[in-house]
Amino acid sequence: MLRGGYIVLMMRNAISAAGSSIGLLSAYALLSMLPHRASAETVMPSFSLTQAAMSTVADAPEKPAARPFGSAGTSWLTVGAGVAFGATEGESATDANASLAWNYFLINDVEFSLEGAGWYFSQPGEDQGGGSASLAFRWHFVNKQKWSLFAEIGVGVLAATGEVPSGGTSVDFLPRAGVGATFELSPGGARLQTGVRWHHISNARFQGDSNNPSRDGVMIFAGVMFPLN
Repeated sequence: MLRGGYIVLMMRNAISAAGSSIGLLSAYALLSMLPHRASAETVMPSFSLTQAAMSTVADAPEKPAARPFGSAGTSWLTVGAGVAFGATEGESATDANASLAWNYFLINDVEFSLEGAGWYFSQPGEDQGGGSASLAFRWHFVNKQKWSLFAEIGVGVLAATGEVPSGGTSVDFLPRAGVGATFELSPGGARLQTGVRWHHISNARFQGDSNNPSRDGVMIFAGVMFPLN
């Protein structure tokens, strides 16, 4: 009897020890899982934020590419200036202006321009000031995008503060013809415009031949063109 009781007691102790070991192993396993779970929870939000950022970039509208210079339907704003050296009946004069022009390409490489300008006339007799409105056509017969060559023709109407040239009238016409070039300053952006043209001032004899002291000269001009579309 004593021996049997002893055996039962030993078995009970062994089972209790095994249960404790199993409990400890289970607890250790659960604890070892916690860092991995926390790490996964930490990584998942980061992945989600990255995925959301990539999705936002993908959904952002792309900036339209700039249209080639000289394309039909494109328009520009040109800020410029010029100086002309001319003569009236052998007497020299210097005409200077500052201008603002709107340029529109009717078809590829053919440009229409509306220009307003302020003038100063240093001439024999009294110097004068004035303002003009002109229209012109330019054909960019060579267009390499980074640079172009053009020929132009145009006409304008001048209203001056006094007689221009001296002995003439305060209202005159400004026919012109010339050649020039443009150069790209930034890709798809502003361009330098420069050239030389025939500069003429006369009243077209609307007050008779005796009151039309016309002036002819050579004008050097330059400006910066800014794209509007």
